[in-house]
Order: sequence, then C-alpha cells, then structure tokens
Amino acid sequence: MLDFDEETQYKINCFDWEDEFKNIFKGGGFDVVIGNPPYVFIKYVDWADDVKGYFSSNYDITNKDNKSKSNQSGKINLYTLFIFRAIKLLKENGVFSFIVPNGLLRTTTYDMARKFILDNYHIDFIADLKDGVFKGVTAPTIIFKFSKSCSNDDTKIIDANCLVDGFVNESKYHYMNQSVFLKNTSYAFNIFLDSKENTFFEKIENSNMYLGDICSHIIAGIDCKQEQILSEMVDNPLCKKLLKGKNIKKYKIEFDNNYLIFERKKLNRARPDEVWNSDKKIITQRISGGLHPIIAALDTENYYSFASTNLIIIKDEFKDVYSYELICALLNSKLINFYYVKNFTNASTLTVNISKTFLEKIPMPLIDLNNKQDKEMHDKMVALVDSIIALNKKLAVEKNPNAVTMVSRQINAVDKQIDALVYKLYNLSDEEVRIIEG
Repeated sequence: MLDFDEETQYKINCFDWEDEFKNIFKGGGFDVVIGNPPYVFIKYVDWADDVKGYFSSNYDITNKDNKSKSNQSGKINLYTLFIFRAIKLLKENGVFSFIVPNGLLRTTTYDMARKFILDNYHIDFIADLKDGVFKGVTAPTIIFKFSKSCSNDDTKIIDANCLVDGFVNESKYHYMNQSVFLKNTSYAFNIFLDSKENTFFEKIENSNMYLGDICSHIIAGIDCKQEQILSEMVDNPLCKKLLKGKNIKKYKIEFDNNYLIFERKKLNRARPDEVWNSDKKIITQRISGGLHPIIAALDTENYYSFASTNLIIIKDEFKDVYSYELICALLNSKLINFYYVKNFTNASTLTVNISKTFLEKIPMPLIDLNNKQDKEMHDKMVALVDSIIALNKKLAVEKNPNAVTMVSRQINAVDKQIDALVYKLYNLSDEEVRIIEG
C-alpha cells in the first residue's frame, strides 16, 4: 500500500487494483474503462500535502518541455488523474471513454495531460457536446474514446448535439490525424481546423516570427485583493489609476475610477517597473470568448492594470518595424482572431483565458521598412489606428444622436480598412480572405 500513515490511508480510501482484480490483471488488464470522473482541481480537495505530492511525482503531470512553458502547466485536476490511471488499468488494445470538460482540448493547464494522451493512446474519436449537457453545469463537455494501441488511423471528430433522449447526434463529423496535435503550442487539440485553413495558416506562419519574439513582456496584470482597489483617488504618490479587463475595449480604454496604492510588498505579482513606466503598452482582456476573443487597446497614459488583463511591451529593437499601433491592429483584426479561435479556443462560446502561452505564438508578418511597399503599408496602418482611436474618443463624449451614428459608421469603415490591410500584410489570396470573412 502507499507510504502514508493509517489515518491518511483511510481518508483517501487506498485501493490496490491488481490485488482486488487478480484474474483480470493476469490477463493484462481491463478491456474497457468507462466513466464520468469528477471535475475538481486538487487545490480544492482536502488532501495532505504528501498525498498531492505523490500524484505530482508519480503521474508525470508537471514535467515541462519547449511546448509547455505556461506557469499553469501541470496543475492537477482530478479528471486528468483518471486519464493517467486508465493506461495502467487497460490491456493492450483496450479502450476507455470519459465525458469531461472540453478544456482538456486546449487549456494550458492540461498541456502535459494532452502530451501523455498523444504518447500513450490512439484517439479513436472526440465528440464535442458543447454546453448544457448537465443541468446546472455551464462548462462545455466532450466525450472521447481512446485505445491503448499504436494505430495510425485518423481520429473521428464529431460536432455533436446531445438530444432530449440522451443520445448523441453525430451527423456532422470529419477526420484528423492526431499527429498534427504534437506540433501545436501546448499540444492543443485544435479539432475544428480543416485542411484549407491549415494550409493558409502555414503560409502566415512562414515568417517564423511570432509575437513572443518581438516582445520583452507578455504578462498578466497585478494580482491584488479586491479590498485593495479604491473607488477614488487619494493623496498618495503611490496611488495609481487601475484598469480591469472590462475597461479594455477594441481600440479604446474606458477608465471607471478604480485606483490602487502601488506598494510592491503588499501586492502579489506587482510586475516589473519597466512595464508600468513604458511610454506605450498594449493591454488586452485576459478573460474573453466568442469568435473575436482578442480585444486590445493602446495605452499611452501609464495606466496600471489588474490580473484580468494582459500587458504587452515591445522590445526596443523591434519598435520601428512592429510599432505598438501595428501590433494593436493585428491583435484586433479578423485574421488574427480567426487564427486564434481555430488554433487555441476551438470556437468556444464561453469565456476562455487569453494566455501568454498562446499570445506568444501569434505569427507576425515579415516587414522590410526599406521596401517602399512595406513602408507604405506600415505607415498607413499606423495612421488608421491613430484615426480609429481618435474616433473612439470622439464617440465617448458625443451626445448628439445623429453625430453618434455618423462617428460609429466612420469607426466601422476604418476597422474594415484595417482588416483589409492586415490581409495584404500577410499576402492572403482572395479565396483565403473569403474563408475568414465567412
């Protein structure tokens, strides 16, 4: 039995599978494992530290490699332990099937679980059930079936609906080879990426230049307690204007009188001074969702921001080519949001974490400012972003309904010009643009 004291063994109800099922394990293990495991992070489970340590050290969850750089890599959810355990219960060519949250497919927390699956199982099918399967549970869910085999057969991806009688309608499906997931950032299972989309994504990735390469910081905002946030300015030189994620809109910041006394020793993750002292920075919402999950604004007023935001600082040596205005335009564009949704969120309709791990892997266009055409496109983009920011500021104070309508139309027109120019920067064909525009 495990090396725990008797009280702990009773508490966690230790169970020796091989002892309890001797005959089955003499035959190599179970043919089938099926279930609906609990969806709970271990930090919320009343286990002793040595028990949690046992799982961390024995289930290969926290090992990181080049594709697993997230701070949250390997955080343990109970259902991932069941996935790790099932491989030891199955005989060769045995199968197992669970219903679990679809976060398993993409959330950086589960990167090592995905790597384990790809290394040890063949994925027979994944059925995306979306949300509403369980009463009172908002998390979208999937059903998967894995087999303990080395099959090279493609994986069936089912875009499913759960019918009233409880059966799954699989009328819409396609096939993918699971080997493609091994190439992805954080081993994400981007199950709705089709071959046409993959072809032109490879095209825009051809520069081998990514957002993470040109930035000194892509980092979440300050982690502080809610009671540390003030609703009015106080007479203290350390009192700073504070933004939350909800204050960040597309090309605009809506400050709503939140403040913070910036005393490093009293804050968790106060972030480096160079982030707050930068003349410019891009701020994005960190918790977002839908088909346009990246929402970015340009900050030129040295705001401080809460953990519900991401902060982006560009390296000095790249600021001429990849200006803040240009990067803000790319992040807000239809193209980059389409790319992000297809690769990193599986078009989730619920909220997703816009993580550093995935932001870093947004491909950048190759721009040569010595090339006349590239220089003209870059400068035009900067002018368009300056224009849309100015129009948003004008709209914020406009009271006349007719003027509001006119300025809103101008903003939409400039936004379309920005999207069109982004397509040109990445050299997309008319057919590729049509795919994005739907």
